[in-house]
Amino acid sequence: MFNDALEILNAECKTHLEKYPPEPNPWLRQSWGSEDCRRLVAEQVASLLEQVQDEGVIRYPSFSFTDNVEYVQGYGLRRVNNPVLSTVRREKNKERFDKFIFVLNTILSGLLKSRRSNKRDLYYQNVHNFSEQGELDELVKKVVSIMSIPRTLLGIVATIKGLVAGNIKYIDESGVEVNCLLAEGGEQVPSDSTQISGVETGAQLILVVEKDTVFQRLIQEYLKQDSLRDIILLTGKGVPDLATRSFLHRLTSLFQLPVLVLTDCDPFGFEIMLTYRFGSRSMALCGETLAVPSLFWLGVLPRDIPMLQVPPEIRLQLSQADCKKLKDISKRPYLRSMVGLVNEFETLWRLGYKVEIEQVAELSEFSLPQYITRKIQSLEII
Repeated sequence: MFNDALEILNAECKTHLEKYPPEPNPWLRQSWGSEDCRRLVAEQVASLLEQVQDEGVIRYPSFSFTDNVEYVQGYGLRRVNNPVLSTVRREKNKERFDKFIFVLNTILSGLLKSRRSNKRDLYYQNVHNFSEQGELDELVKKVVSIMSIPRTLLGIVATIKGLVAGNIKYIDESGVEVNCLLAEGGEQVPSDSTQISGVETGAQLILVVEKDTVFQRLIQEYLKQDSLRDIILLTGKGVPDLATRSFLHRLTSLFQLPVLVLTDCDPFGFEIMLTYRFGSRSMALCGETLAVPSLFWLGVLPRDIPMLQVPPEIRLQLSQADCKKLKDISKRPYLRSMVGLVNEFETLWRLGYKVEIEQVAELSEFSLPQYITRKIQSLEII
């Protein structure tokens, strides 16, 4: 489709990986399917349980202290070596302390029984213990931050949002071959990408799109052109979940393909792009490193708007929430040296309005596949 540009992008990806090779993380080489792995994790959880019950205090990296996370060139957001800790003491807050103990015991029980659960199931099975789903989710996140063990290895799986289509096939954890070229509206991403095997692709690149509507539209457009086999299409349906990010990270590790992301031209689209590229603070504190720093931002870039000739009637004024999000993004220290990104944020601020991909795609003279191809061929990406 765009061979010359892809050669350049492939070379950039290879250079990046040579300069910033994957960091050694023994947990990333483990799999829930391994009995030895489950036993090792269970030992770690049991040890932590014994320690906190003896001491009567639980310590975890503070999620409100921003300096607990730093940007590491070439790798994204990481937890600092000696983070500031928050504490929960049994003598001062017995109810909260007991809830931590409950979560740890639940995790240990699942490991010993080789049984996995998602957070929604855990909540509804124990609804009398928690005021709402969010309370349980926060406790799980803090337990993971203490352990620095991926939650999939702790036996906790998230509800899956993401979809994948295109030239990718693999054997799922049940031993069934999944061929994503045959999936009409896309296949659900694996709940645990460490459990899949026999992954194969003939694709030239991975295209990540923010929204399901755009994902479905592209499947149909690429099917018409008989070019779906050239790419892997992925969507997290908005803010990507753990399973989607983990699957993308696994694919880039296996195949070193160029990854491009297509989002709305608004501050929340920017945030989604940054999450894929540099990671999130929350995940960094949990020690789950799923960033793809070699990823390219395809668009829709603010600088594209004049070229797209977006008529005034489909432009949306930046809301208060948009402005707050844009200010928050612009304050992040690690972005200040990234001139290309900063310029795009400032351009959107000057424009004062945002554009959603679906709206642009409805313009009679606009073709989404042509836009993507032109952007790649001209390397008008960041």
